[in-house]
Amino acid sequence: MQIDLIKIGNSHGIRIPQNIIKQCGFTDSIEVTLEDHRLILSAPNKPRQNWGNLFSSEACEEELENNELVAIENKWDVEEWEW
Repeated sequence: MQIDLIKIGNSHGIRIPQNIIKQCGFTDSIEVTLEDHRLILSAPNKPRQNWGNLFSSEACEEELENNELVAIENKWDVEEWEW
């Protein structure tokens, strides 16, 4: 598909057909990247969209095992903290 550039002030724009907008999952904004002289338009990532997987019990346990900061104990942890 070829789309003509439209003059908008000192810039240019394009019109994206509605069926393409729906198929791509575009809403109010889009993510624009430039790679090898190609303009790539994509639906933006939703904040916290993968948090459920990241904070699953297995993922959290693995992260805690590999986290060097958790292994560091100090006086406050040993003497002053109470559950």
